[in-house]
Amino acid sequence: MKITVTGASELKLPAECAVVSLTVSLTGTDRADIVARTAAIVDQVRDALTAAIADGAGRDLRLSNLRTWTNVLHDDRGRQGETQHVAEVRGTVTFDDLSRLGDVLGGLSVAEGVNVNHVSWELREETMRRLQPEALRAAYADATTRATWIAEAAGFTTVTVASVQDNGRQVYRGAGKTAMFMEIGGSVPSIRLDPEDVDVSADLTIRFRAS
Repeated sequence: MKITVTGASELKLPAECAVVSLTVSLTGTDRADIVARTAAIVDQVRDALTAAIADGAGRDLRLSNLRTWTNVLHDDRGRQGETQHVAEVRGTVTFDDLSRLGDVLGGLSVAEGVNVNHVSWELREETMRRLQPEALRAAYADATTRATWIAEAAGFTTVTVASVQDNGRQVYRGAGKTAMFMEIGGSVPSIRLDPEDVDVSADLTIRFRAS
């Protein structure tokens, strides 16, 4: 008899780092002014983030090339109004020291033209490499146990593996809980973050022969 089962495993670990996605964007009627002001803000953001991660608190700062486009506004009667020019730069930075993240996000949140789009909780690559064999072994054991149960229910006593299909690893990143508070004696808010755990799972489809 042939038996095909799916084995799965899930490991849950606290987030080790955070990837911050941000946008610098301005809109206005003077294209040259908007581009120049956006470029100046990008330089300020780059300098601030470079300083924040210079001591090893973060890494992988990337700010994309400048994008510009034009929107032509119309009123409710369809009449053409002002032309609005938009300049935008997107970027990401990774923080390994999560205790530093709140102050950095607070500073970004009050900066002109800067939007924090998303914070993604991650595990470091070396942790993922360490977890992968563990997750696969657990998924394999799960599939073998299920196949054995099925074989015994059908009156067989032995199962042997015929083929294994790796369906890939899945990583489920928590959105995290946030709260904003004002530092005593300061005007820049700090964002207090409560990261959720990161779930890592493995999924194997295994075909067995029962005898």
